[in-house]
Amino acid sequence: MGSAGRLPNGIQTLGKRYFTKGPTAAMSGLTSVFSIGQMQMTDLQQAQTISTQIASTAQKQEMERWKILQDTETKCFEMQQEATINRAKTQDKLYSKWDDYIKS
Repeated sequence: MGSAGRLPNGIQTLGKRYFTKGPTAAMSGLTSVFSIGQMQMTDLQQAQTISTQIASTAQKQEMERWKILQDTETKCFEMQQEATINRAKTQDKLYSKWDDYIKS
């Protein structure tokens, strides 16, 4: 290499990668470990956030299903009550007509 291609003291090259020697290398290693730790914590926080969102969505869906179930049961009960009342009214009308027929 020419003078323009020289590296500063303490830096070696291996292919296109540069490596440091001495205390700078140790600090670089600690920085890398710290950075990896920070990335892992960030990933964990993101995973927890996603998990919370999924749980929230599941809870909303469960509440919607419960509401639909309640509405369906209410409608069925109302229809059953209406049919029972109509049946009773029809029987009353028929009894009244039969009674009128007998009395006349």
